[in-house]
Amino acid sequence: MPTIHPIDIHIGKQLRAKRNQHGITQEELAASVGVTFQQIQKYEQGKNRISGSRFYELANTLNCSVEYFFEGSDSESCNSLVSNQRPVDEKEWIKIRADFCRLPIPIQQSIRKLINSLSHQ
Repeated sequence: MPTIHPIDIHIGKQLRAKRNQHGITQEELAASVGVTFQQIQKYEQGKNRISGSRFYELANTLNCSVEYFFEGSDSESCNSLVSNQRPVDEKEWIKIRADFCRLPIPIQQSIRKLINSLSHQ
């Protein structure tokens, strides 16, 4: 069984905190973003990672920025993730760029802000 990354755990805690702050049940949040409540449980436990478009939907539903989910995250976790990875080769960058360009503009903008905030920690 794969290890849950500390960033995914942090994101899950942030999601749960914001959901509770708004007084929304897992079922209500799930219905608003088109997933099952079990999926919300897995997000909150860090067992499943959240896609960019799902971050966007969750942020809209919970009236927060996508960046909120990463606030207070341990920059060491991000650094260890990056340092343990091999460099991305040109072929992978082309695929990443193509995937990024297919995302709606608001999601692209949120991802740019996120990358900028993470790179300045």
